[in-house]
Amino acid sequence: MKKIIILVLVLFTLSACSNVKNGVPTPKQEQVIDLPSVEPDHYLYHITDAQGNGMYLLGSIHVGQKPMEVDGKLLDAYNDSEAISFEVNDFTITDSIMELTQEMLTINPLSEIEDAQFDEKFKQLDEEYDYINEELIASGYNLTYLQQMTLAELMEELSLKSEYGVDMTLLNKAMADEKELLEVEGITMQFNLFMEFEEKCASYMMDSTFISKSESEQDLIDSLKTYANGTFEDCALSNETMWMTNRDMPIPEELYETQQEMQEYETYRDLMLINRQDDMYLKCVEYIKNDNTLLVVGAMHLIGADGLLALFEDNGYTVTKQ
Repeated sequence: MKKIIILVLVLFTLSACSNVKNGVPTPKQEQVIDLPSVEPDHYLYHITDAQGNGMYLLGSIHVGQKPMEVDGKLLDAYNDSEAISFEVNDFTITDSIMELTQEMLTINPLSEIEDAQFDEKFKQLDEEYDYINEELIASGYNLTYLQQMTLAELMEELSLKSEYGVDMTLLNKAMADEKELLEVEGITMQFNLFMEFEEKCASYMMDSTFISKSESEQDLIDSLKTYANGTFEDCALSNETMWMTNRDMPIPEELYETQQEMQEYETYRDLMLINRQDDMYLKCVEYIKNDNTLLVVGAMHLIGADGLLALFEDNGYTVTKQ
């Protein structure tokens, strides 16, 4: 289970890359490991329709440890595209985003739980992470906030920054070059998605959040290495995570203890991946008609039986790895 949440937060969405604000102290940054340079060319595709119109599709990672160069095949695709589309095209913390954050924090599915095991798990987080304080406790143990803050501290200690991610690097370049900027979701949609998680998937999120810091850190490192080395598909399509990208695949029984938990895991999968990819696909169809777009989304949106690449191939498009 622990690997799944790291994949979700680092490779699916941008919101995990939020900085540590709202009065919560940021831990001192320290280098833990020298990670390999990100090589996004491994995840670059060209999609073509029957009329010969096409678009580029890039599977991204939303964080990095060092500045990334846009070169090689990715630079060619970038130069060949007049418009660049991201999951979200605004990476800054604005007043509207802060208001959405406060609205998200009003949903506290754990605040009424009286469970000794939960209290023990929270105590473990308190001992392992520097961000636990009175303000966080007062938030009612909001799970989305806990996940974001936990990952933010891990990123800080590994010298990982969202501005070094593939998305931000391309966004900054596109802004400087005055490319047309598009988005397939937007920050409001993503925050509303997290609020649905709070309402519908509390057990799944709790299981995924309350794991040891050392395990979370190692899983984060492993995920980043497999992306950088071009082997992410193999890792993401392992038996442990394959069900996340296939709506018809049953959830492994070892991941849940009750039918309610199983239903929550299915809901989380559908909300986080399957439904989003269906929506992304429909926007991509429009982009292809324009014959001028590079679309950048989290790498795991591309793979699996219900991933974007499969959706294109199943609907008669030609998918060519660059």
